[in-house]
Amino acid sequence: MNKRWKTWIWYLWPLGLVAGILVLKYGADGEVSSTAGQKLYELHCQTCHMADGRGLGKLIPPLAGADYLLKGGPELACVLRYGQIDTILVNGVEYNRPMPPNKRLQPVEIRSILLYIRSAWGNEAPDLAFEDIRAALESCDTTSLTLP
Repeated sequence: MNKRWKTWIWYLWPLGLVAGILVLKYGADGEVSSTAGQKLYELHCQTCHMADGRGLGKLIPPLAGADYLLKGGPELACVLRYGQIDTILVNGVEYNRPMPPNKRLQPVEIRSILLYIRSAWGNEAPDLAFEDIRAALESCDTTSLTLP
């Protein structure tokens, strides 16, 4: 092996290691686990929606058994990333408190959270495809979502 090739290997192996870890953690096509989603939920969502997903009375909507969540699709990714300022109706109750944005969440993290909350606390909603979530995030209408 010539010296130049050895130099390239020395600089590139950390990148290969990181790429390998990401593929193992998330999968090549955005595969996620409910466990990762639970940890992300605890970090980003649990303060308001509570550990049991029941929300906070008439202030914060529940996620457990929430028709809004169970009937929703990839557009829910927009709410997770950009927050929400509009009044929403969840299980027949109106909620008008703003939800803060999580603009740093990556599509794979959003998918992981959605996988968790759509299958936790007795919820039984199908998983959403990574490509559908990514497409939804690229076309979010942030005018009705983002806080000023």
